[in-house]
Amino acid sequence: MKKSKKHKTALFEVIPGNDVLKVANEIKESGLVEWCQPNFIADRKVGNPLYPDQYYLNNTGQFGGVAGIDINAPEAWALTTGCGIRVAVVDEGVDNHNDMNGRVTTGFDPVNLTNPGRPLVAADNHGVACAGIIAASNNTIGIRGIAENAIIVPVKIFANGTAYTDSDIGDAINWAWDDGNAEVLSNSWGNGPPSSDITNAINNATTSGRGYPPDELHV
Repeated sequence: MKKSKKHKTALFEVIPGNDVLKVANEIKESGLVEWCQPNFIADRKVGNPLYPDQYYLNNTGQFGGVAGIDINAPEAWALTTGCGIRVAVVDEGVDNHNDMNGRVTTGFDPVNLTNPGRPLVAADNHGVACAGIIAASNNTIGIRGIAENAIIVPVKIFANGTAYTDSDIGDAINWAWDDGNAEVLSNSWGNGPPSSDITNAINNATTSGRGYPPDELHV
């Protein structure tokens, strides 16, 4: 027995290797107890008030759409909810918003090296919105993020709606995967002519991000 609890209940620890469901059933069928069940860990939802509006997570047809046309978020949450994955939001900067529960790290701004990737003016709010879709906590504030335990790494490439130069953006993307150790890069922006600075930085992230290739392959 692991410990005795109040109200005539007890918590038992099953010997590793045994089937907990089978053991619980055998105890129940012994007739020596009123009930016995495994000590499950469940995904307890705490009432994000805007979650029903997030049809892209779980489409029930709530806005007249086709039920099931979504990203199967509830099914994915049964497997993982982010697990500390570092996601660089390459955008207008990200504040340490209370709906991300302290999971916004120090980031990077190639134009203002003293700025840790935070928005500089009130209009710089697109990055915060993107970060919320990615990683808002499962709480009572607003929406629920796709990966609520992910870590947000803010990387700023816009200021007051104006983009930085191609070279600055390339530097920012290279910082994200290298110095920022981001495992995923979120880029909700576009437009402009092709840029070798940006293309090369994205290729660098693809070929060398997440620690790949291993050091022994470098010649």
